[in-house]
Amino acid sequence: MAEVEIKARVRDRSRLLERLNNLGCILSDPIRQEDRIYITMGVPFSKLIKLNNPILRIRIQRNKKIFTLKMSRSDELDNIEHETEIENSDEMDAIIKYLGYVPSIVVVKSRQKGKLGDCEVCVDEVDNLGTFMEIEKIIPDTEPKDKTIEELLKILNELGIGSSDRVLKGYDTLMYEHSLQS
Repeated sequence: MAEVEIKARVRDRSRLLERLNNLGCILSDPIRQEDRIYITMGVPFSKLIKLNNPILRIRIQRNKKIFTLKMSRSDELDNIEHETEIENSDEMDAIIKYLGYVPSIVVVKSRQKGKLGDCEVCVDEVDNLGTFMEIEKIIPDTEPKDKTIEELLKILNELGIGSSDRVLKGYDTLMYEHSLQS
């Protein structure tokens, strides 16, 4: 199975929430997530995606701690992803550092999730970056990705989000770029 994801900047959050509600998409209560991103020591953040290096993440949300490995396949939103719940984030942090990774970026967001047909929808308020929407669909590995991307773009358009608002980078990269401007 493969995850196909589209991300877009949201210019009018209340309008988006109204349109999602009208389509029957009920969003969860907001969940605060703190993502600690780790990169390979000695490799600049800007080169990670091109080099196809794994990026590690510890996500803390409510009482859960989740460890994730992501490795880009074709672009930043097309990843091989493995994750598991962990008990002790401090111990995992020590293990990650021992393996030669260093802390890089912290992304803090408030996320609301819902279902729209066979797609998962996330509306995120990301500290220092603004409001975004992600829509994703799980498809068989054999199904063409392009067809699903077209379907997801059509849904975004129906929600009033144009293709010019599409974001092709992950929050970690956006936060890295934001830190360079600060």
